[in-house]
Amino acid sequence: MERIKVINIIKETADKYHFTDVDGELSKKHFPNNLVFVCLSYLLDRNHLLIGEPGWGKTTLAQIISSKFSGIPLDLYESLTVEGHPGLFTEKWKARPDYGKLGKDEEKVIWQGSFGLDSFIVDEINRVSYDVQDEMLEGIRTGRWKYLNDVLYEGKKPSFFTMNYSDEGSNGIIAPLEDRIDIVTEERAGSPLNDYLGAEKSCNDLRNPEVTTKALETLIRKEFGKFKDIISRNRKGNYLTSEEKLKVQKAINHLEFTNDAFYFLWTFASEINFGQKYGTKRASDPISDDTHDKNYAGINVKNSFSARPLMAAQVYSKGLAWLLNDDKVDLDHVRYVLPYITANKFKFTDDFKDKQGNDSRTNYQELHLAKRLVEIVYQNYEKSIKPLRNLVADIQSGKTDPRKINIDDYDHPLIKHMIQKKILEPKINL
Repeated sequence: MERIKVINIIKETADKYHFTDVDGELSKKHFPNNLVFVCLSYLLDRNHLLIGEPGWGKTTLAQIISSKFSGIPLDLYESLTVEGHPGLFTEKWKARPDYGKLGKDEEKVIWQGSFGLDSFIVDEINRVSYDVQDEMLEGIRTGRWKYLNDVLYEGKKPSFFTMNYSDEGSNGIIAPLEDRIDIVTEERAGSPLNDYLGAEKSCNDLRNPEVTTKALETLIRKEFGKFKDIISRNRKGNYLTSEEKLKVQKAINHLEFTNDAFYFLWTFASEINFGQKYGTKRASDPISDDTHDKNYAGINVKNSFSARPLMAAQVYSKGLAWLLNDDKVDLDHVRYVLPYITANKFKFTDDFKDKQGNDSRTNYQELHLAKRLVEIVYQNYEKSIKPLRNLVADIQSGKTDPRKINIDDYDHPLIKHMIQKKILEPKINL
């Protein structure tokens, strides 16, 4: 069974190759939070940002999980990880012309080996120039890479990016890339009792210098097809086949949301994106000083909750429910996932940062603030939306005519938005 294989990979990784705290708890089950989310990113072909201090295994974790799930040697991932720095240019990380062919008036593109692996990994993305980050946008979204007049389509794959906390030489991450990154986790200092030397030695089990050397030699000879062939013929270990991965994705996709799960997600999106004073949230607008708006979470962030994180929240909630062997996606799955979806995207107000400034916390500031924001929405949901679940369902299904509802009787932006949408949205009549 695919789920058992995934769980065994998680346990074996935590036991032998990468120390991680068992700090996640949901459905009365305990699990290593970061390791589980990295695995889900691989299984779901999503884009994942790992943030933290240098030396605590951000890139290593992405490489190990990619190797364990794909059966491709770890040292091949280590060799073909894109190393981020300000001088990184297109021909170094993506592709270059075959200059021999070019001299004969023939155009041939030589693709970098990173695209032949089952994961795309970029180390220290925040040190990469904005132009190069911009070039990555379409590829990590669609799996379609373009150079000159050539297109390489390997299919959508998981992408992992690592980033140290802001320091000298950091460009940061451009807003479109932040929006395309589905989730963020923080790698923190591990216990001094961990046997790091033992884990480093164990990683040799995942390496295969002979295969890696042969594969890299084909790239030197500009033989991308042979490179792919060597990878295909030399996968080892109890890895997840492409067919098994598709089965996992189907099983995850088929999980249904409970009404509470959907309503809470809608509540979160509506509190962030809609307000009394300015209507729709716009980053260019000042923070609302309206009395009603001050009751809801949107007052604490400058930007909106776009469609991409909304979809990512649903996908990861389903993935987590599947891994925990839960029958449906409930509110608690969504509530657990949301901070990791939003921490790298939201621009929190200075006032909100100041209010939480004296909090005791175990996460980096943005993740801590995201968790606090989700709790504020949860409290509002329990108070304002949960008692009105029947009304929400009736408006959504059309059983209740919103024109017969006095919008002024309801303060929460979700109810107001649903009523206005049903009343004001014109029907297509061509």
